[in-house]
Amino acid sequence: MAERERDAVEQVRSWLQHVVRVTLSDGRVVEGKLQCFDNLGNMILGHAVQIPSATGRRVPVRLGLVLAPGDNIVSVCVRREVSDISAALAALEIQPEAAKEAPSVL
Repeated sequence: MAERERDAVEQVRSWLQHVVRVTLSDGRVVEGKLQCFDNLGNMILGHAVQIPSATGRRVPVRLGLVLAPGDNIVSVCVRREVSDISAALAALEIQPEAAKEAPSVL
């Protein structure tokens, strides 16, 4: 692995357990806690929500556990470090639920 690739992997690794905002190629924006990633750029986000767009919905949509395929990811932005995901959800005005989350694939 080249030094540049190692640096990129280390950068993404430093984002683990942080809330990230992922923009997808179809324009959707998803925010959640980065749980893991792989060498293809796929990312798994926990407690994910779809952020409303300027042209679409006005209310965030709770998605739960999400797999964002690397080939559909346009950008990733680290939002904040979160020790309690409930605080992040409260910032988005979403109440945490006790129900189990079913995985979503975007």
